[in-house]
Amino acid sequence: MTDKEYIGGFVSEGISDYSVIGGQSYAIKGSIMSDLRMKHILWVAFKKTNMGELTVPMILKKAQELLHVPSTWEYKLVNTFSQAYTDKDHIELANTEGKELEVLHKMLHENKSMIETITLSSHVMEQLDPCTEALFNSVKMHFEFIIKTFIIARNEYIDEHKLDDEKNDLEQLDKYWWDILREKGYSNISSAILLFLNISGASSHKRFEAFQGVDNRLALDISDPKLSTEMAEFKKAIEDFHYYGFCKFAISTSYRELMKFPAMAFVKILKRIYPKFKPVDYVSLYEERKVINKDVLKFSEGIDKKMKSIETEIAAGPKNLSKIKAPKDLSQIELALWYVDQIFDRIFMHSGIYGDIETRVEMLIDVCQKLHVVLKKYGISE
Repeated sequence: MTDKEYIGGFVSEGISDYSVIGGQSYAIKGSIMSDLRMKHILWVAFKKTNMGELTVPMILKKAQELLHVPSTWEYKLVNTFSQAYTDKDHIELANTEGKELEVLHKMLHENKSMIETITLSSHVMEQLDPCTEALFNSVKMHFEFIIKTFIIARNEYIDEHKLDDEKNDLEQLDKYWWDILREKGYSNISSAILLFLNISGASSHKRFEAFQGVDNRLALDISDPKLSTEMAEFKKAIEDFHYYGFCKFAISTSYRELMKFPAMAFVKILKRIYPKFKPVDYVSLYEERKVINKDVLKFSEGIDKKMKSIETEIAAGPKNLSKIKAPKDLSQIELALWYVDQIFDRIFMHSGIYGDIETRVEMLIDVCQKLHVVLKKYGISE
């Protein structure tokens, strides 16, 4: 496709439009295509402005800057919490001197996460951030409240029943936990108490391996024989929970891991040691949440299938590009330019998925707002 075709009709159809969700305006529809249009205009301007002065390293650097291609082409920008996202990951390439054309070839033929990186670089997902982070924090703070309630109730139970179990000092624990977090460079973690609830389990994950061998100093046992069965179940439930925090590049993973918090196990033991405790009706809350999430989950399944098909196609080489070879007798600079033009071709060839992604963002914002209402109904959110 020519530069003129990109700049004209086809791409101009992607001008972003505002959507109103819950009384608020969001510039979502067409935003990815508008961003791609601008990237291609900048690419064309770069070629024309620097004609006669271009070098292959210059071309590679500009391609990465515009397309936000990861420094390691098989790297998945949205996968787990095992790798932190930084600008360095997608702008700089290590040890590429003399290998620029090889890298450009891989960017064209092996970058399976191309759609994800393009989507994230358009900033359309950022419009989800305030809503999703606020929702996450509401649930997180509720779970923190449950843990603190248990700690206080356990201390009182130990005193009341004259047990020899060690009691917890929340203030001292909190200071100890944050001292460790600062020492290890994790002072931006969103919840110390959730992380240290099962720090030994979390430390088995690559992101928190620096905490291996760290003692959380949190006493959970209650030696009353009447509670032996409940305590065994309670401790097992805690062992299965690992807190990883909030990551806007992996929103679904953030929520999935947070929602593994053993709320019902805490409720069960609190009912035994603190009869005044009035738990949230989690069963009804989860049912309402399922109803709200149903449509977006179904829609997301369709997008995920399309994304997987695109990744498979890129890995195998799409039919209409698999036999494409660079024209003969090109100089290295001409060949580098040809590669980047082909990358833009491939990006626009999959333009149909972008509208679906934008629709999902709109649906997720709507879901967030509805979930806030539900949490407020159950006293979890203000």
